[in-house]
Order: sequence, then C-alpha cells, then structure tokens
Amino acid sequence: MEAIDRALTLTSASASALWMGSVILGHAGESAKAVDYAERSLRLMPFARESAPAYSGLALANLGAGDLAAAATAAAKGAQANPHFSLLHALQAAALIGLARPDEARAAARRVIECEPDFTVSRFVRSHVGRADVWEPIGAALRQAGLPQ
Repeated sequence: MEAIDRALTLTSASASALWMGSVILGHAGESAKAVDYAERSLRLMPFARESAPAYSGLALANLGAGDLAAAATAAAKGAQANPHFSLLHALQAAALIGLARPDEARAAARRVIECEPDFTVSRFVRSHVGRADVWEPIGAALRQAGLPQ
C-alpha cells in the first residue's frame, strides 16, 4: 500500500493504482476504503476490459462489508468486462449464496470451472493471503455453490 499511496500522490488519476489498492485493501478487510478506491478507479475507466480488476476489488470489498447485493452486482459487471476472469465468477457465486439465490450461484460456479477447470475451494482460499475472516466465509459459500473442495 505504501507504493500505491506514493503513486497516487504523484497522480491521483491512476486507475491502475486505485484498483490495485482496492484489491489489497479488500484482502486486508478495509472495506470502506477499498470501495472508495475501486469506485474512483471505475470512474476513470468504467467500460474498458481493464476495469475487471477494479470490479473484483469492489466485489471483494462489498462482500467484506456484508453488502451482498452490491458485491453480486460488481462481480457481474466485472464478468461482463472480462468473462474469463474466474475470480469475478467466484465472488459472484459467494455473494449469491449469501443472498439465498442458489440457482444463480451454481450457474456462476459453473462459469468458474469453465474458466479454471482445476479450481478447488481450498486452493482458492489458501492463495488469497488476506485475512481469514474475509476469505473463510467466501470459501464456505463457494462450497455451498457446489465448487469442489
């Protein structure tokens, strides 16, 4: 975050620094600041394919904040920007499970496997080095959505 903060000091209009910051902050459980960074990034590049990582930061931040509807919406928008980015489908599946929309969650889970055939929940959770209180509930939701352990 120190490098990102320095970059933003040099140019506050760096969409890349903002989305990277949103992802890092989301992993750290700093949801409000992560949402701010992601939204600022998206204002700078709202429709570009490159907006998908910002949407992943926004979806993650909203999941961490408990705003499941906003998380599902952000993940869906990101998946429209880049349908091959499995993280977005996984975050959408987790949010949809929390919203008690299991059929839609299972459809998102199928898209995860289409993008990443060897996907497992345990590897996914382990690969995200953020806080366990952020990633363990996501993992539990992904198991409920039918993704392999």
